[in-house]
Amino acid sequence: MRLNNVRSFDEALNRAIQDAATDENKPLSLLVIDIDHFKKVNDTYGHAAGDIVLKQFGKTLRSATRLNDVVSRNGGEEFTILLGDCSNKEAIEIGERVRAIIEENSFMITKDISIHITASIGASTFPETVPSPSQLYQEADEALYQAKRSGRNRIYSNEQTVKVY
Repeated sequence: MRLNNVRSFDEALNRAIQDAATDENKPLSLLVIDIDHFKKVNDTYGHAAGDIVLKQFGKTLRSATRLNDVVSRNGGEEFTILLGDCSNKEAIEIGERVRAIIEENSFMITKDISIHITASIGASTFPETVPSPSQLYQEADEALYQAKRSGRNRIYSNEQTVKVY
C-alpha cells in the first residue's frame, strides 16, 4: 500500500480545493504530520533504519485513516492526510487517533531493536477554520509548528490546543 508523493498530493489537494470551492456544504480538512525528533533516529540508528521507520510510519497512517483519505509523504518526515467531507471536529478526532496509535506503536528497526516515536499534527478545515480552501495547507502547517513549539506529541487546530499530553 503505497503513499502519495508530494506531486500526487498537490494534484489531489488542487482537485479537492476546486470541489470545496464549488460546494461549501462539504467541509475539507487537512492534517500535516511531522515525526518528533526524527533526526535523533537517523543519528542513533543510521539512515537505513530511519527509512524503515518512515515506511512503517506511512503504513500506520494508512491503517488509521478512512478508505478515501489521501495519505501522502511530502518529504523528509512530513506527511499529510487530506480528509474530504470532514468537519474540523472529525479531523481532530482522526488526528488524535493517528497520534495515539503512533505513540503506542513499536517501530521495528531490526528483529531485535524496536523504538517508540511520537508525532505532532496540525489541522485545518475549510470553511470552519479557514475562509478559503487555498489556505488549508498554510494553516495546518502553522498549527503543526504551534504543536511542536508547545511540547510536541499533540494536535493543534487554528492555533488552539486540542489535546495536550
